[in-house]
Amino acid sequence: MQVSLRQMHRHFCGGTLINSWTVLTAASCVHEGAGGDFKFKKFAVALGWQKSYGGRKHITGKNSKFGQQIIKINLREGKNKGRVFVHPDYHPKNFDTMYPNDIAIIILSGEVK
Repeated sequence: MQVSLRQMHRHFCGGTLINSWTVLTAASCVHEGAGGDFKFKKFAVALGWQKSYGGRKHITGKNSKFGQQIIKINLREGKNKGRVFVHPDYHPKNFDTMYPNDIAIIILSGEVK
């Protein structure tokens, strides 16, 4: 199942749900690379959306069968809602080429139903 990574109800990247707790995405979606930090300390993994914006109330009845969960990720110290693992050899050099090892795993803070 495809998921939407969202910051302030806006889509910024996609991912794939690989089990009920884990999302596979690109490292470039969530991290700046070697020596950098996470792009967002707080974001959400959203399921069931057909548009690039909105919250739960924006899911139409016909699309609710695809899921309508929002699972929050909060990487700030002491919050511990979910975890993100970036490939240790992800080192983007510039933004004009594809990056080797551009992969990340998001462990969700709650199980997808």
